[in-house]
Amino acid sequence: EAIARNHGIPESQAVFLQQSPAAIDGGVFHNDVISVGNGNVNDSVGSAHGTEVGGFTYSADRFNDAASACGFDGVDSKVAVGSAISAPGSTGLSVSFWARTGTSGFNGSVIYANPADFAFQGSMGFTMISGATATVTSPFPLDTWTHFVGTYDDTTQLMTIYRDGAPVSTTTKGSAAGGLSISGLEFGQAAWPASTFWEGSLDDIRIYGQVLSAGEVQQLNTYQRIK
Repeated sequence: EAIARNHGIPESQAVFLQQSPAAIDGGVFHNDVISVGNGNVNDSVGSAHGTEVGGFTYSADRFNDAASACGFDGVDSKVAVGSAISAPGSTGLSVSFWARTGTSGFNGSVIYANPADFAFQGSMGFTMISGATATVTSPFPLDTWTHFVGTYDDTTQLMTIYRDGAPVSTTTKGSAAGGLSISGLEFGQAAWPASTFWEGSLDDIRIYGQVLSAGEVQQLNTYQRIK
């Protein structure tokens, strides 16, 4: 519909196809904690609501809509989620989010979701913590909204990081994580060292209790680029 409007095509002369929300949001659990455009950090699917901490602010999102993304000052701001999230029987995990930063150096954890951690150290790294720790990385363009997805298959121990819908790097973890329930969830602060905070903006954070395929990641990226 947005494309038709931009090109001045009347609705009576167009056919609109929509990706099924069930296909986009499917999974054992889907936790979209950062609500877009309504000025809060509530879980839009379940009850794992966030709490604003420190110098947290709302910033413009990738569509330049004011107060629609989460802004972190790199000093003391974060979003803390008090409740654990479980995915009974899950053997896979996927984390999706949009991020923007103007900092080129070490910037700490962007998302900490034990047993998974995303941290920016000149590039975006996706680490599985439990068992044998392993990390995959992707370049992170500065001052540019970028879509990242990290997937982990606990059966094959395969980890993959995607940037803007395309796979960038893979590795094999070496041992199973031994459970994929999220026991700790924070945005903007590292679990260790606790004094390390993220500086930048985050939007549309989603956690799935399954391994998204390359095609599903590409669909998600395309879906979220349309306002």
